[in-house]
Order: sequence, then structure tokens, then C-alpha cells
Amino acid sequence: MTLEIAAKCSPNEKILSDIEKARISAAELYLSKDILRDPQSVSETCKKFNFKYAVHAPNDDFNPDALCFLVKEIGSGIVVFHDIFWEDEWKEIIEKFKGLRTKLCVENIAGVHDASKFVRRYGFGRCLDLEHVQFQLSGIFEEEVLDIIKQSSHIHLSGYVCGTGFVAYTYLSFEEAGDADVGLN
Repeated sequence: MTLEIAAKCSPNEKILSDIEKARISAAELYLSKDILRDPQSVSETCKKFNFKYAVHAPNDDFNPDALCFLVKEIGSGIVVFHDIFWEDEWKEIIEKFKGLRTKLCVENIAGVHDASKFVRRYGFGRCLDLEHVQFQLSGIFEEEVLDIIKQSSHIHLSGYVCGTGFVAYTYLSFEEAGDADVGLN
């Protein structure tokens, strides 16, 4: 199993440059309706950096064509969604991403088991946001959360600096690596 740490940010060249200077080799891009208006431009910005990318789908829009275009262009291995879409929209998302080597994941919002129905129904991965878990449980209870962590394809560790608009994010991406120890890339 491999542990990879990345910064979560908007696809802004200055921010990505700072992440590169910090010697972080991966980024999770937080997207919005405004950002995805020009996925070609976002792609060009991202291609200036040799990051391993994950993408967090917009919470304010449904545009699977633009999202899929960007994911293909930057080679994102993970796409994270919140459970905000209708049944027919999930089917369209699945169809658009068919054939891509990208893991679609659903993030927990109100409870650690939010993603379970998507894991069972569609074969999606689980994105576990540990900060959401902490808010829900007033802390993390190992007995409950360790099994969920083991089932997760993608994990967020997030920190909000209240009142500043700044969000400090890292994510953990787990991949099978035989019997290898968990290591930091």
C-alpha cells in the first residue's frame, strides 16, 4: 500500500508553483462552475507542472463533458464527487468516464457511510474526509473509522482557517503495492 500526500487547491498557476516549490508531487484540484468554463485553459495551466493529479468535481454545477475533458487531459487518477446528483446524472457521469483509467469516488458529507450505496451500486471508490468525520463524531473513534479507512480509495485531511477563506488540504491516496510497507512519496 502506498501513501501519497498532495495539496488541495484551485488550478491556479501561482498556487501550483508554490506547491511545486514545497516539493509536493501531487495536487487535488478543487473545481467550480467558473473554473470549468474553460477546461482547456485549466489543462494548459496544469500541464506546466509534473504533478500526479486528483480532481474534486464542482459542487455548484453539473458539467460532465468539461469535467471528463479535464480529467483526460491531465491524467487524473481520482475524481471526487459529493452526493448531490440525481440518478440520471450519476448514470451520465458513469457513461462519460467509461474507458478512462480514473477512479470515481464519493465523499462522505453527513456520515462515514454516505458513499456505501455508490460503492455497492456503481463500484465507486470511497473518499473519506476525516474532518467531516471529526465534526460528525466530535472526534475520531478508532473502532468505527479504521474499517472505513481500509475501504477508502481516497482520503482528505482538511483544515479550515476560519474567516480567511484559506483552506489547507492534503489528501491520501491508497494504491495496492503488494506487501510493501506504507511509504511517503
